[in-house]
Amino acid sequence: MAGPDSPTHGVIGWPTSDGDPYACGGPYSKAELDKAWAHYGETGRLGSADAEGGDWTSFVERWGNNFTENVTYFDHVVGLMQGRDAVKKWMNGFMRVAPFDTEMIFVMDWVVFDYERSWVNYKLWNRMRDPGDGSIHQVAMFTNLRYGGNNQWRYEEDIYNPAEFGPMLEGWNAAKQAVAEGRSTTGGGS
Repeated sequence: MAGPDSPTHGVIGWPTSDGDPYACGGPYSKAELDKAWAHYGETGRLGSADAEGGDWTSFVERWGNNFTENVTYFDHVVGLMQGRDAVKKWMNGFMRVAPFDTEMIFVMDWVVFDYERSWVNYKLWNRMRDPGDGSIHQVAMFTNLRYGGNNQWRYEEDIYNPAEFGPMLEGWNAAKQAVAEGRSTTGGGS
């Protein structure tokens, strides 16, 4: 294992003294990590506002620039992506697929800071817009962000159950259809 004084310490893919091949350097100060998290949230908020108007390109640029050029991004369905440009390309394509292009919003549930490792872990909901009956249709996602310095993240891992998306979308579509047909809905969701 590489120790903290080793030239390979913190190199992505090279085991560190704690056995973590995705260590990203640091630790960084609490103030720097807090600032980077606030920036990540603000760019997501601004990008989401752009996306409300149909401008996903702006969202992808704002959000994607939160990452280092050599980011490692691990989505448990898509797989491992290397580099900011690869992440932007994937997100740009994904967010242009209906109904995610116009109907999905991201709702933060909780966040936990690990200042010793310079990590941020959070849970958000991939939530569909109200189908018209007030019901909520959403799927949870857990994310591990690892800070890389200079207000950018060096690693992101998104963890969710893709099997939950189908039933959630079916329930949302059924609710939208019921509203369109003037049928009563129970207000339940998934």
